[in-house]
Amino acid sequence: MADEKTVVRLLLSLDDLDGVGDVGLLDIARSARIEHLYKGEKLSADEHLDRHVYLIEGEVKLLSENKLMGQVSEGTKRAKLSLFRVHTHGLYALSIRDSILLSLDESTYKNYVAQKNEKRDNGIQVEEYIQDDEDSSLIREVDKAFSHKEVDLPSLPEIARRIYKGLDEDDLSVDTVVELLQGDPVIAARVVQVANSSLYGAANIKNIRGAVNLIGFNSIYTIVMSVVLRDLYVPSSDSIRKRMRRFYFHSIRVGAIAHALCDKLDGFDSDYAFLAGLLHDIGVLPLLIQADKREAFETNQSLLETMLQELAPSVGKRLLDRWGFDSELIMVASECENWNRVPASPDYCDVIQVAQLHCALLGGVKLDSPPLNQLPAFERLGLDKIDPLQVVRQAKGEVNELIGLLA
Repeated sequence: MADEKTVVRLLLSLDDLDGVGDVGLLDIARSARIEHLYKGEKLSADEHLDRHVYLIEGEVKLLSENKLMGQVSEGTKRAKLSLFRVHTHGLYALSIRDSILLSLDESTYKNYVAQKNEKRDNGIQVEEYIQDDEDSSLIREVDKAFSHKEVDLPSLPEIARRIYKGLDEDDLSVDTVVELLQGDPVIAARVVQVANSSLYGAANIKNIRGAVNLIGFNSIYTIVMSVVLRDLYVPSSDSIRKRMRRFYFHSIRVGAIAHALCDKLDGFDSDYAFLAGLLHDIGVLPLLIQADKREAFETNQSLLETMLQELAPSVGKRLLDRWGFDSELIMVASECENWNRVPASPDYCDVIQVAQLHCALLGGVKLDSPPLNQLPAFERLGLDKIDPLQVVRQAKGEVNELIGLLA
């Protein structure tokens, strides 16, 4: 048991306990513990379901299935919140340096936090923490359904499957691609439009064969994927439909920015980078399909975003593996927000990480990531030598035109 006065002072700094009275703070303090987590040690969320844990000193990484979910440092706003906000199975904290933790008894904590929330009259949900437990169970239920293959992953449409298979086996012909595209007028029209964009010199292309000859098989496949992803599932819920639209626009934007960056990088294929950007967040798609079937996710955007953040990397990995994509694209989907990854050499995941941060800088989805100039991927790619933000700004017209055509 820790010294009560010391613990009470610590409790007063925690956002979760803001508004809990003196009696409650003293009662919580009596059952509190001060714990040490030395550098390299792990703390499992599964083993602390009966405790609430806060970081007092030091720094830890939060990981799930060895995938980085976030980082918490002493003195930050995040450190004022419970270390394990959602008890997803497999979640743990890894100490980056020697750390001190404050551990609170769950039942005592819940008693006073529930009382505090019942007294609120400002539109905030009653018994907020108890709801967190229910939310956690719902996320675990979805995770279990995917892990145990209890849900059907969406199938890759035939046109995309056949073109990708031909690319992989290096036996595609112009005639084969033209024949496939002629079977889908929507995709065929989009291919011709892109071929006539400023990205390809605003050429005067009038038919599918001319477009295929001009832009090549890899570009064709990226366009095909952009269209089939948009039409793969149409949610019935308005809120999920809006989130699906956001996912789609974000994927197109990241792909377009990655394409622009790779034009300035040696050893990288711009079309492949576009495809990697298009698929980097693909795990969101089957999760939104499941969310559309569960009312709790339709009405609670915070819960939906928590689920997507926690589960999208592993679900994306499963989906691309089922679709038969290569290991590089699968790795991008599972690692693209693991900001501290250490690959043997610069790779497409590095490109997509940088593209995501540029997307955020240009008004896209904000990310819980290091600043661009502190991102390891930025240094590995040597982008400090070419000012990538300037590259993206110069390509902004092409990027916006491409987004307009595809999205």
